[in-house]
Amino acid sequence: MQLGAGPARQRVQPTPICAHWGKRRYRINFAKNKTHEDSVFALCVHNLAGLTATRNAQGARGAVSLPDDCLEVLRRAPPHFNVIDGYTSCHGGAGHRAPRGMQTHTFIASP
Repeated sequence: MQLGAGPARQRVQPTPICAHWGKRRYRINFAKNKTHEDSVFALCVHNLAGLTATRNAQGARGAVSLPDDCLEVLRRAPPHFNVIDGYTSCHGGAGHRAPRGMQTHTFIASP
C-alpha cells in the first residue's frame, strides 16, 4: 500500500472575518445589555458572531451556528477588551427586537 493512496482530504476553509476587525492591533468589543429570545442574553457574543460572513443576503444564518461563529472569531481575532453598557438595559423575551428599557445604571468591562 502506498502512502497517500487513500481518499483525498477535503480542506476546510476558515470562515471569513470582517477585515476591519481582524487587522486591528487593538480590538474593543462594545455591547448593550439586552436579552435575546434564543440565547437568553446577547451581550458581546452576538457582536463577535456578527463579525463573520455566514449570513446570506436575507440575514439568515448559513450552515455555521452562532456559537461556532463566535468561537471562530475568538480563535483568530479575539477582542482585547470588552465593555457592556447596562446603564439602560433592554429587558423582555425579545429584548433585541422590542426592548423595554430598565434602568440598571451598570457598566461591565473586562479583558
